[in-house]
Amino acid sequence: MINEEVARGLAAEHGTPLFVTFEEILERNFRTLRRHLPRAHIYYAAKANPDYEILRTLMTLGCNL
Repeated sequence: MINEEVARGLAAEHGTPLFVTFEEILERNFRTLRRHLPRAHIYYAAKANPDYEILRTLMTLGCNL
């Protein structure tokens, strides 16, 4: 997570609205889902957020797009 000061700095630098993701949290959440649903074929709806880094990370982890 980021604090308000960091968020304001990012908004000043990149403008708003601003979407911030943390790759390690994305990976941890995907691995948790996979662990609890080991036989499931997990798909990510790229239309929801087609950010290249998110798609690359999920594909690397074995997520279906």
